[in-house]
Amino acid sequence: MLLWLRILSLIGIFLSSYLLYIHYNYAYCLNPDGCIIVNTSEYAKLFGIPVAFLGLAYFVYVLVQSYLKNEKLKIATFIISIIAMSYALYLSYVEYFILKEVCEFCELTKVVMFAILLIVYIECYPSLKRLVRSL
Repeated sequence: MLLWLRILSLIGIFLSSYLLYIHYNYAYCLNPDGCIIVNTSEYAKLFGIPVAFLGLAYFVYVLVQSYLKNEKLKIATFIISIIAMSYALYLSYVEYFILKEVCEFCELTKVVMFAILLIVYIECYPSLKRLVRSL
């Protein structure tokens, strides 16, 4: 499972880096108008920070965490992944219903995030079970 987590993190790092590049430059997309509109919209930043950069930071964190053997860190990664996935789903809503444009690289990044969330859940399930029992 950790190997898949690392591979998915590297894919996420690549995708987020490319999305960050698109944010500042016009670059190749299958749907160029969609990518540009989505990545330059008011929704493409959170507190002035490009969302692509936040995604990049998330994937780097997951990759680094995958090399550490700490149960509390696994639970923290699970919680961070839930928050990240929730915000990503909100951004999908914005793409489809507000901007009415689709950025395929953004959506692919969300698929990678969801796969990471599932793996992290499987990895930390025993720790979560122990934590709930101790409450």
